[in-house]
Amino acid sequence: MDIVTIILLMMVSFCFFVYYYNYEMNIREGKEFDKIISITAFKNKFLFLEKMKYISVLVFIIITVFLMLFPYFGILQKVNMLILINTLFLLALIDFKLKLIPNKVLIFLLIARTLLLMAEVLLDIENWLDIVLQSVFGLGAGFLILFVCLLISRSGIGAGDLKLFAIIGYFSGVFGVINIMFYCFALTAVVSIFLIIFKKYKLKDTVPMVPFIFLGTFCYYFMTIILSMGGNVN
Repeated sequence: MDIVTIILLMMVSFCFFVYYYNYEMNIREGKEFDKIISITAFKNKFLFLEKMKYISVLVFIIITVFLMLFPYFGILQKVNMLILINTLFLLALIDFKLKLIPNKVLIFLLIARTLLLMAEVLLDIENWLDIVLQSVFGLGAGFLILFVCLLISRSGIGAGDLKLFAIIGYFSGVFGVINIMFYCFALTAVVSIFLIIFKKYKLKDTVPMVPFIFLGTFCYYFMTIILSMGGNVN
């Protein structure tokens, strides 16, 4: 891997550190959360995220180095994975403690993917339609599949989860978002069963979904990398 690629990936990771810090400051000032009545209660909830700051930075670095070690993807693919996985980790922390998915983070993902898509089209102008349709169909598939699940279940899936899966489809395409959903729902089911067995949750309780979306996405990209390694072994 050339030095330019390494620098670009590290710059993207550094941007996430800065973004996480700035978002943290916004939370401290209560700009994002008008519905929270008790400032004291809110600060107590936020202490969890503050304690996870250094773990977050460590995870960002590990994911970045992990992607840099594998030469089987282009720079845009690696940045695409890096942005999605790292942002999902940030969202997982927020959803786990605060039970919400901030729209500003979703807008950031939407803009980032659109810029990457434009770069992909410019680098492969002959296949621009296939590239665009793959992302658009992925966005539609992520939204429609989860919307059907929402209609069937009528609980447990929020509007934030719906928007998030649409954006994941925008990043990963139809095949990717379907696989990520499979991993996510499988992990959610297994963990929920264990929580019910050990009486940590009741049947009517809901668990935050974004941590499982993060794990499902990581599993999908990890398996993609492993399969790519197998296909490139001489």
